[in-house]
Amino acid sequence: MMSLSFKLENKSDFVTKTDKMLHLTAAKLRLNSIGYNNTKEIINAWAGCYSLRRYEIISGNFKLDDYSVLRNFNGVNELIFRDFRTINKNFNDLQSKLPTFLKKFKSVFNDYRSLVEEDKLLTDEIIVTFRETVDINDRSVFLAFYALPLILRQNFVYKGAKRTKLPLLMCRQSYITILATEATLSEKLAERRKFAIEYKTTIQPFIFAVGAINTSIESFFVAYDDILFKCQSAVEAIDLHFKIHEAFHLEYAAECEMVLKFIQIYFYGIHYDGQRDSSSVAALITDLDRL
Repeated sequence: MMSLSFKLENKSDFVTKTDKMLHLTAAKLRLNSIGYNNTKEIINAWAGCYSLRRYEIISGNFKLDDYSVLRNFNGVNELIFRDFRTINKNFNDLQSKLPTFLKKFKSVFNDYRSLVEEDKLLTDEIIVTFRETVDINDRSVFLAFYALPLILRQNFVYKGAKRTKLPLLMCRQSYITILATEATLSEKLAERRKFAIEYKTTIQPFIFAVGAINTSIESFFVAYDDILFKCQSAVEAIDLHFKIHEAFHLEYAAECEMVLKFIQIYFYGIHYDGQRDSSSVAALITDLDRL
């Protein structure tokens, strides 16, 4: 299985005692023996082995194959949301700030329009959608967040000591990739994984949006390793995509790091000790706050 890029953290805060480890291991084994239609028992067993799972993740020993519910349980998104809430006791809810963000987005778009207008189709759709009072729906949410990699451009990344210029398309697809049909989801994910293996890099979680900008986006999926998590809305996809990073202790993709930092700080109100500041993120938040 292709590896992902994980953040470093002190392991000493997690499971060490043998008796507790045995108890948590039993909970993990029970989790994989429960029928996938037994939602309540799965949720309880998932919570019961949280400390073990977290230790595995932080120590680099976590294996997706050890947790079959991630691939087979229809309520898997809720399991990830629960882990996020366990890790972050105090955070803002994405939807609480979304109305304000969308209301201000038109003004922000006008301020940053020179960065977006090279994508004429996206620009035209934003102008039409945000012309008057904006409803919170899949279209408005998708267009606003799909524009973020243009507004917060990740022009360069560092590969070791070498600074590499990034194509804009790579930055956008590292956050949201648009597909015409669900039929090609597995194929496109396999292609991305093959490319990453060939070039000895990683694929961090990203969003698949199925449809077309100028008509409608019909469905959303979040890709994590070789798993596709189906989401019921653009909001759920954006929320799940961010929270997967925390739940599985993953680094942000370098290609869209500023987009994720903006979402982390502006929407969730989360600040990490030692995280490098971004002047572009700070400027966008300042521009939003002054409107």
